[in-house]
Amino acid sequence: MKAPELHEFSSGGELAAALADRTVHQLRLGVESNGTARLVVSGGRTPVQFFGELSGREFDWAKVEVILADERWVPADTPRSNATLVRQHLLCGPARKAEFAALYANGKSPEEAAQALCDRLGSAPFDAVVLGMGNDGHTASLFPDAPQIADALSSEAETVMVMTPSSQPEVRLSLSAKALTNTRFLALHIEGAEKRAVLEQALEEGPVDELPVRAILHNDILQAEVYWCP
Repeated sequence: MKAPELHEFSSGGELAAALADRTVHQLRLGVESNGTARLVVSGGRTPVQFFGELSGREFDWAKVEVILADERWVPADTPRSNATLVRQHLLCGPARKAEFAALYANGKSPEEAAQALCDRLGSAPFDAVVLGMGNDGHTASLFPDAPQIADALSSEAETVMVMTPSSQPEVRLSLSAKALTNTRFLALHIEGAEKRAVLEQALEEGPVDELPVRAILHNDILQAEVYWCP
């Protein structure tokens, strides 16, 4: 597999605009080919500017389904919910017409919600997956200290997994590495010197479960693309 392609930008604004352009291009290709398109995004602070750029792009958003790469098992109207972030910053402007597949399901257990999402999402490839990365090398909720990490990184993994990392206060749902790499465009969006150092470490050979982002960077399906700015 080819090494990831690195796109470097001088500012977060330039990065956000370029990544939004590329993402919309991929979604447009999906709509042209299949009539609909599916976009997977992550939560956190890093993608907020990207979400702002993306939400303003004129496009037939009614034909797009937005899916979270992971979610804390908290109600969707709470501040720690990734769904809240997506609704505030991405599902507005022209992009408000997109369909949103929330991972949290009121009245269900995490296990029940994960199974329902597996059934809903199926095995068809996504059109675009845009991920972030933590300073511990996690991406989505594939944390190195989660007891389920080996299963979540397996080629036999279910599409959606329940994750219980000891470093985190909540149970989480996460798309597996297998699901995240089943896409036509795979991007890792990171900013700052500290995350660049983690990236350089992850690009080296080493145990995937110690730096789970390696499952994205070294996958055998398609070349990942890294979008970085200082």
